[in-house]
Amino acid sequence: MEGQLSKWTNYVKGWQYRWFTIDPDTGVLDYYVDKEKKKQGPRGSVNLAGAVVSPSDEDSFTFSVNAVNGDIFKLRANDAKQRQHWINTLRSVAEFHARNMAQAAPPLQLQTVTPTQTSSQGPPPAQSSTSSTPSSSQQTHSTCRSYFNGSQKPFNHAPAYVTDELIKMRDMLHNIEDEQMTMIEQLEMDPQNEETIFPLDEHILVLKATSQSTLNALHHCYSILQRRVAEVQNENLQTVNLEPLDKSKTSKPTPPSEEAKRSPDMRHFRSHRSQSSARSQSKTDKASSGGDEKMSCCERALENMDTALVSQVPLDDEEEDKVVYSTGEEPDNQSVEEHKSVILHLMSQLKLGMDLTKVVLPTFILEPRSLLEMYADFFAHPDLFISIPDGVTAEDRMLAVLKFFLTSFHVGRKGALAKKPYNPILGETFSCSWDVREACSTGVERNPLNTANDVSASEDDRTVRFFAEQVSHHPPVSGFYAECPHKKICFNAHLWTKSKFYGMSIGVNNIGEAVISLIDKGEDYHFTFPNAYGRSILTFPWVELGGKVHITCAKTGYNSSVTFHTKPFYGGKLHRITGEVKNTATGKVICKVNGEWNGKIEFTYTSNQETPSAIDTKTLKIFHKRVRPVSKQESYESRKLWKTVTDSLKSRNIKACTEAKHLLEERQRREARERAESGEEWKTKIFHRHGDGWRFNNHLSLRESESSESTDAKS
Repeated sequence: MEGQLSKWTNYVKGWQYRWFTIDPDTGVLDYYVDKEKKKQGPRGSVNLAGAVVSPSDEDSFTFSVNAVNGDIFKLRANDAKQRQHWINTLRSVAEFHARNMAQAAPPLQLQTVTPTQTSSQGPPPAQSSTSSTPSSSQQTHSTCRSYFNGSQKPFNHAPAYVTDELIKMRDMLHNIEDEQMTMIEQLEMDPQNEETIFPLDEHILVLKATSQSTLNALHHCYSILQRRVAEVQNENLQTVNLEPLDKSKTSKPTPPSEEAKRSPDMRHFRSHRSQSSARSQSKTDKASSGGDEKMSCCERALENMDTALVSQVPLDDEEEDKVVYSTGEEPDNQSVEEHKSVILHLMSQLKLGMDLTKVVLPTFILEPRSLLEMYADFFAHPDLFISIPDGVTAEDRMLAVLKFFLTSFHVGRKGALAKKPYNPILGETFSCSWDVREACSTGVERNPLNTANDVSASEDDRTVRFFAEQVSHHPPVSGFYAECPHKKICFNAHLWTKSKFYGMSIGVNNIGEAVISLIDKGEDYHFTFPNAYGRSILTFPWVELGGKVHITCAKTGYNSSVTFHTKPFYGGKLHRITGEVKNTATGKVICKVNGEWNGKIEFTYTSNQETPSAIDTKTLKIFHKRVRPVSKQESYESRKLWKTVTDSLKSRNIKACTEAKHLLEERQRREARERAESGEEWKTKIFHRHGDGWRFNNHLSLRESESSESTDAKS
């Protein structure tokens, strides 16, 4: 960026026009006498790393740049818009280079005062009778200084002194955060009788901003200390004598094109994983060296799983899921404290806005289930799903769809600690069901339109069946489908995620669409999904949803809009949602929604004849899904495919877990290369392309259409 600004020179010449340029790569602000004299070199310059850019209170044109070395540029723009543009650009460059400088630079060298130096400089200050022996705090600080400065012999792990001090700092930061939140709440609540303090008062806003900035600075310092500990540990790990990798034992070298596609920031993790990769590759070679070497793993899986039979898995084989993660609960032994140094190192390799789709993340952040299985938790309240067709009017059915949609997210992640499910392997499938016979019977009694033939429906029809498949790897698209034949309702969706790094948080964009089809009514309800954000990844990770979602039904003319609000920078509530249901034909809003997607949701109706209603997701009954035992699953079903990874993760054997996960990933890459070499296209199992999305092969609407045609033919 470059342009003309007025610069304050001195009291004699006053303001003079100068030509300014910003180099974002070097982080330097240069100025010249005028644009034509740029070849003569800059008249002056200032490093923006750590600089403070401040607008003037005197007018709307002046601002100043205060560098860390004490240089001050007092500048003036032509108008307020130009000033704001320069301020935004300067601040962005300054913050970017300040962050890089903090990550790259080692901690400040602190001088350790030895007893000899102390005695030579003078007598020590008066102390108690035990002053001859340094206190434990002094020992800790002295050891920490010598440890970071490199004067002390390196440890294989961070010494207890450093660990204890970091733990104390973390606890202090947590206490400060609590105190800050308490202060903000009190400012917004008090006084209650006489309103003399306004939350938007200038002084209140300055107080909040100052406290938050101070807290951010403390967190930044804490991160630098943790990063330094991680660097020292990594340096010591690299000094360990490792056996050289025998290249002759590897089956196929990675093509240069594949290596070039990988993120260069992940070389550190690949270097530490080289030996486990070699062992995993040797196991793969042994497994594929049988009598049928030419048959790939995906072809063998396709033979074992016939497309026509996948959706006809006997319900008798399924058992009620007893796995702790079926309801989202979290084991007590899960923690990220011991792995925080690795997280810090990973963060130092990432850049703001970086796409994390192709970044290999450490194994310990995983939760022991596949993303396909997590999608099944959308139907943890199948009674709400099958109640949608029971609505007498189109308005009732839209409200039922909205209630099912809003209550479908909280079960997927109930645990306090946010973790990441497995990225599904191409061709991976997952199926389960929910027994809703009792809910179906209740629905029959509630809805007089149901016939006696519906009551005598088979038990297979009185279940909600769920099927999911990873239909694409680039982009990573998942297709999932659910149905209840007894209620003539089905759900078809395709979804893929795109993750980005935002410093202290990770954003996940959910791209795709879902359709709820009511076969008897001929109604299709289209909707999208909110985005997800992993916050506080350095302290205690948690998840929130954000974005605006629309639910539309073209036939009835009703639509809904729901906004998932992310927590604002100051104050505010977590997990808040607002929304409304509107009749597009009349333009009238019939219902407004307010509450929390993982708590109480209130529905207020514009018609005075209807009383407000509410749903509390914390008290809703959760139906446990029914899943076939791993012993009866095919090789590419989720739980069997990830069994070794899951068992290792639950036993906290991170090394074995990483090896097993890497084995699956390498097999997927090898099969992709084989298909590319032979010109073979990947064939999905239970989903097919349908327009811009994916559709279940055995869709309920197709079966109902065939059934009606056969009935008409017989008659």
